[in-house]
Amino acid sequence: MLVVVGEKRSLSIFEDVSTHNDIIVGHAVGDFSDTSSSNLGQIAWPIIKKAMAGSEKSAMHNLEANIEKRKIAVGLEDVVQSAVTEKGGILLVEEDYHVKGTIRRSENSLLISKHVDVTEVIDDAVDAIIEEVLANDGNVVFLDSGTLIKFQRIALISPIPTPEGTRKK
Repeated sequence: MLVVVGEKRSLSIFEDVSTHNDIIVGHAVGDFSDTSSSNLGQIAWPIIKKAMAGSEKSAMHNLEANIEKRKIAVGLEDVVQSAVTEKGGILLVEEDYHVKGTIRRSENSLLISKHVDVTEVIDDAVDAIIEEVLANDGNVVFLDSGTLIKFQRIALISPIPTPEGTRKK
């Protein structure tokens, strides 16, 4: 998600030349050249929150629709196993869900290890799963706390397979 800020003319020029218009969720029009990073965040946050509300509804609908098709992994252990093999999946995770530990690769699978290596940058297994999903061209949707209780706070929706020789648009 990207919020673009600037004067109206600059925003128009940016959209004409940008190759990233698909990730723009909103604009803040004005001269923000003297605005601090913190204040820019406060300006952008309502725009992002509005866009996320639509994403959350869509994500929950998508999750419910895929339950019957058994195209989801639920809970940390199942999601870890699917995260390494699924390309283009959608990870749904509660925004405050954290599990101390990391992920270790073992025989083409991932294992959660409660023993954190102090040399590791990521000491949260959930963050490691997020990194894995993003590395496999997937998407991550953060949901409010309690939204995914019946899914053990984390779920991965498998992508719809495309027939050989065709491409998703």
